[in-house]
Amino acid sequence: MIPRKGKDIDGVEIDFLGGVHDLESPHERILVSYGRGKENFDLLVSAELYHNQGYNFTGIDKKVEERGMDYFNHYGNLMLKMSGDNYKVTFGYFNQEKSKFGILPIWSTNSETLYEGFYGEGVINGKVGERSNITSRIGYTSEDFPS
Repeated sequence: MIPRKGKDIDGVEIDFLGGVHDLESPHERILVSYGRGKENFDLLVSAELYHNQGYNFTGIDKKVEERGMDYFNHYGNLMLKMSGDNYKVTFGYFNQEKSKFGILPIWSTNSETLYEGFYGEGVINGKVGERSNITSRIGYTSEDFPS
């Protein structure tokens, strides 16, 4: 993850990636960002969608039996960040649905999983005297994981 500021974009930026594992397994990603920066104010809004139909994977488990599974990974993210000289406010939403973890399947998690939630954070910086600063931070994260 590369942290960016709205002034780095200064308008709209669209990034698209597409490809295939084979003719029946496409994957694509689109990232749309909007950013603006003026003097002591910066705004960044970013949304990303990713779809990977994956591939049909066959492996051998601990009992030396072949097991197959269809891999897929779909996710979406939305993020809003505003900042100024002495504050920063960030909100975000994430949603990910996938059928396996990591590079190799883990048989105990060989089912669809959904991760969804949102987060928010506010930070205020203030000066206390000439040599001291104080930072106040408040945040919340909500996650909805399968049981």
